[in-house]
Amino acid sequence: MVLNDLIAVFEKGSLFSQQRPVIAPSNAAGLHDFKTKADLLQKYNLCHFDYFYALFQGERRVDTITAAFSDLVHNETNYDCVCIIRGGGDAASLSELAEWKIALMVCRCPYPVFSGIGHENDEILIDEYTCRAFPTPSMVVSYIYDTISSNAKSARSSFDYISKTIRMLIDSHYKECEAYNTTVLTRMWMITKSWRIEIERLESKVFNTSCQDLSNFRLLVANNFNHMMRLASSEIDTQRSNSSANYECIKMSAYKVTHLAKLDIVKAKVDIDKQSYACIDRAKKEAVARFNIIQVSSAKVISEWRSSLIQAWLGLSSQARYQLGMAKQRLNQENNNLISNTENSIFSSKMEVDAHWFNAKKTADNVIGRARDKVVMEYKIIDAYDPQRILERGYSIVYMSCGKVMKNSGNIPNGEKIKVRMKDGFFKATIN
Repeated sequence: MVLNDLIAVFEKGSLFSQQRPVIAPSNAAGLHDFKTKADLLQKYNLCHFDYFYALFQGERRVDTITAAFSDLVHNETNYDCVCIIRGGGDAASLSELAEWKIALMVCRCPYPVFSGIGHENDEILIDEYTCRAFPTPSMVVSYIYDTISSNAKSARSSFDYISKTIRMLIDSHYKECEAYNTTVLTRMWMITKSWRIEIERLESKVFNTSCQDLSNFRLLVANNFNHMMRLASSEIDTQRSNSSANYECIKMSAYKVTHLAKLDIVKAKVDIDKQSYACIDRAKKEAVARFNIIQVSSAKVISEWRSSLIQAWLGLSSQARYQLGMAKQRLNQENNNLISNTENSIFSSKMEVDAHWFNAKKTADNVIGRARDKVVMEYKIIDAYDPQRILERGYSIVYMSCGKVMKNSGNIPNGEKIKVRMKDGFFKATIN
């Protein structure tokens, strides 16, 4: 099963499929050379390239390159490495990429960075901080192509070795299983034969014992059944005679009780009808008398309430007119005061706003001036630490054969080949 899964992975080509972002200008000549071999890798599903276009010249070069780095870092795809390429160009255009912000983005990138900017003799600040620096974009994609090819060959050889080892293990295990299967079948046949003989003996013994027990149980059941039938017949005869006598007594008693109950119900109904008629007559008379009393008293109360309501309404009307006049006077006075206060507040607020605006403008001018001075000072510091200016003062940078900068002279083996960078070029040397 594992071997089939590995074969399926090799056939799909997904074992070497990788994602790599490429930062380059959209119209660079080096990008066309890069895509020539990159499209071939992508065609056979060996490597996929995501292109992030940016400007490598002009005022917006730093912003577009940093934006491209931010886009690929925040992308959901997990990349293997980042390729930043451009192609040839004069030294002035290449020097525009010697920006500390671009170098900072290369250092902070979570993926390895390959650079391919310029030609054989061109080196810039980005090359100092990348994992691998190549002279041209074609050499970047060639390195990726050669690495994938070597990894594929190594994986193929490992796959062949694993396949051979697995087949040898399968053959040996198959032979062991065959021998074990033969042994198991022999032992199983012998055990089965002994069990069959024992089962036949036990079966005969159980059959004889069961026949004897069944005969004894059948005789016992027949005796018990006959005894129970006799007892049931005698009990049924006794209950039948008792039930006939009791039935006649119960029937006569029930008839007498039913007759007496009917007489009592008729008598009670007559008494209830008489009492109901008397109660209804008394209730009618009481209701008529109470209705007359309520009618007279309600008319008197209504007239009294009507006169009191009229007097109260007259009093409330006069008070409401007086209160309305007073409220109108106070409202006019408060309206005039509010208008004057509002005008005074608006004037004072306008004066305060003018003062605050003047102070804010003055503060902003001071902040902008200090920021401008700080930017100029930082630019001078960065320019002073420019490696090229250090080289122009007579210093040099020594690289070891592995490409790293040599920082001290101790523990350097004899025969080590070094590369010395001066202000006007490079030369190679050997340590004796």
